[in-house]
Amino acid sequence: MELRRRSEYEAERRWSTFRRAFIKLLNVLVRLTIAPTLRIWIYRMMGIKIGKKVYIGMDCFLDDEFPELIEIGSNVTFGARVIVTAHDDAKGVDGTDGTKDPETGSVGKVRIEDGVYVGVGTIILPGVTIGRGSVIGAGSVVTKDIPPENIAFGVPARVYKQINE
Repeated sequence: MELRRRSEYEAERRWSTFRRAFIKLLNVLVRLTIAPTLRIWIYRMMGIKIGKKVYIGMDCFLDDEFPELIEIGSNVTFGARVIVTAHDDAKGVDGTDGTKDPETGSVGKVRIEDGVYVGVGTIILPGVTIGRGSVIGAGSVVTKDIPPENIAFGVPARVYKQINE
């Protein structure tokens, strides 16, 4: 899914105020939860699609405004304090500054495929796919797709090496 205008996506989605509040409450709860299996269960309740054998570290933030746009494959590991966001109100689809016009905010699907490792403190932005078996270094900001089986790191994250070389 490419980036779309936030206002158009929200008009199609039509969430109730109760549902929004419930998901916000779940997000507060999940960030205080010590048990990793309980964290996964709560994230699934929020609407995030999560595969099997996934570990999500403490104090991660997975988008609670558009959780249905996040897909995490199987055998994925997130270090602590990883941020995955499926929306960006600072920049619109057409490149405009979202602070001037809230209608220009954007949303996009985030896919983390099977076997990915995401280092501590990484930020993953909307519209990004991280390919199967890739490794993302700690503190990286992933702004564009990472091909399968690559090591990427930096701000913004760049591919530095293919794993099977």
